[in-house]
Amino acid sequence: MVAFQEMYLKADKQYISEAEQKEDAVLMCCGTCAVGAYIEYGEKSSHVTVGNLGDSRAIAGKFRGNQMFVEGLSEDHSVATSPAERTRLRAEFPDLPAII
Repeated sequence: MVAFQEMYLKADKQYISEAEQKEDAVLMCCGTCAVGAYIEYGEKSSHVTVGNLGDSRAIAGKFRGNQMFVEGLSEDHSVATSPAERTRLRAEFPDLPAII
């Protein structure tokens, strides 16, 4: 859903802008976290759309018989666990080595 992407990009850009205005490297090393889900339930089909920002994760529990199974619905955007996120941040902020 485009609405999730737009909302999270707006929040991320606003946070970065405020940290840059304050010239605060500590704020630049921190970030925002959010998880949202849109559940569309119908008689013929159901859909779950999940959006996340930061080192947060969405999971769902499902019953099969008498057992509960947990399924991850999103991936963290954490520099601690994601090489792709480290690469993205280094490319976006080449003049700020403390970003990682």
